[in-house]
Amino acid sequence: MNDRARKIVVMTIKSAIVRLAKLTGRLNDWDVGERSTKQTDIVSFNGDIPPGAGSERNQRRLVLANPPPLICRARNVLYTASGMAWVGGSLERRYSFQEVGARHVIEKPRRPTRKVAVGSILQSETPFTYGDWMSEHVAALAQALLAGSLVEPLLLPQRWFAKPYVQRDLAVMGIRSQSVEATLLIEEATVINKRRHSHFWARPEVDAVMAAMRFVRRPCLPGSALYLSRKGQHAEGQQRSVDNEVTEPAMESCGVKVVRTSGLGPDDYVKLADHAETLFFDHGSAGDNLMHWQTRRVVELFRPHPNYWDPSFLFLSNCLAIRDYHLWQIKAETTVADLARRINELRSRPIVTL
Repeated sequence: MNDRARKIVVMTIKSAIVRLAKLTGRLNDWDVGERSTKQTDIVSFNGDIPPGAGSERNQRRLVLANPPPLICRARNVLYTASGMAWVGGSLERRYSFQEVGARHVIEKPRRPTRKVAVGSILQSETPFTYGDWMSEHVAALAQALLAGSLVEPLLLPQRWFAKPYVQRDLAVMGIRSQSVEATLLIEEATVINKRRHSHFWARPEVDAVMAAMRFVRRPCLPGSALYLSRKGQHAEGQQRSVDNEVTEPAMESCGVKVVRTSGLGPDDYVKLADHAETLFFDHGSAGDNLMHWQTRRVVELFRPHPNYWDPSFLFLSNCLAIRDYHLWQIKAETTVADLARRINELRSRPIVTL
């Protein structure tokens, strides 16, 4: 059996385990109607069309047709170190920290090592990277915090609680939290829901994040340009980067300030505001720093990879009223001269504001 066939067999077995868990009541999953989506407004871009983005230079916003409330309550929740929520002997997807897989339904929760009377937990989908933290968790936490609905402590799986940026941002928001290192019993759980589909940022979320995180969008010098390079950065998720041996010298030759994002924190990004009227960046969570600047034009760089691109930063920019958005594919055959010509041509044109 070759590797591809082996993967197909494993995936088939895992899917069968999850289906059986649903049939037997071991997994209480979403109903179909709860996850159905609908298309709303269209957000346009210029440049190259990424893999999987269709055939037109735009993306339609996908929203949940029946979004859950921001807050719901649950009693007597067994909450595991991986963020799985069990109620009455069933794994409850509506209260869990991530999508449920075969291993989650196979593993029965251990006896609780402690009990808490009250606490908040997060319902989300993909808790793996800083981008996920901002898009899924900070967005929901900020709304709950501003609504006065967050009940402390916030309970987080140990691996997530331990991330430095999680601790940093919770401190900024003033949220008291605890690490879940072993199964615990929450007598009265406040569930803070992710209310949107995937990473399709909406304006109320962006406003809430900026308020809760005390972000201020600082003015940029006219004519300035900044490139955020991922060179030297190891991704938390899939390792994805463009060819920085091409992008960095091309940017520098055109007078664009080049900054490598590895090791940078919020204060470092705030100080870059003067350079960021036009932002070039490698697809990745550094794009979230648009919330620090009054950037007017964005160029997102991506490489040809079938699972590489998502519209997160296109919709974030739209929420920030940035109308001049470009997607550029960095191909294997792209040269420094090719990219430099494209940069100079773009910067010679007026920034679109409508």
